[in-house]
Amino acid sequence: MPVLATGGAPIYNSLKAIRLMRHGCANRPFYHIVIMGSRRSNKGTYPVIEQLGTYDPLTNVHGEKLVSVNLDRISYWMAQDKVKIAVGVKQLLGLMGFLHIHPQSYITAWRVRAIAKREALSKQQAEDQEASMG
Repeated sequence: MPVLATGGAPIYNSLKAIRLMRHGCANRPFYHIVIMGSRRSNKGTYPVIEQLGTYDPLTNVHGEKLVSVNLDRISYWMAQDKVKIAVGVKQLLGLMGFLHIHPQSYITAWRVRAIAKREALSKQQAEDQEASMG
């Protein structure tokens, strides 16, 4: 007999995952942070057990990316057996300070800094060439 989760969805004793579920339109993504079962239903979709939060990756007017998370429910599900956390959710929770910072976040930051450094160096070289010619 399955146990009912918040919202009445049945929870079976199988592997579950905390992951991002994409919503929104083309070129305007919006994500729900959900706990879902690992087995597909007859309709070909994974059953969502509970929504744990939302994430808007596009910056707003103030230059902020908005995240809303129910940390109590995430800590509850992390304490359960057979729960896997997706990399994207680990990165978000690490940047929030709930988990350790994910190594992929460091790698992304190093790449962004290297690209900015290369662009600044090429811009400086172009300015030097213009100054020497003119």
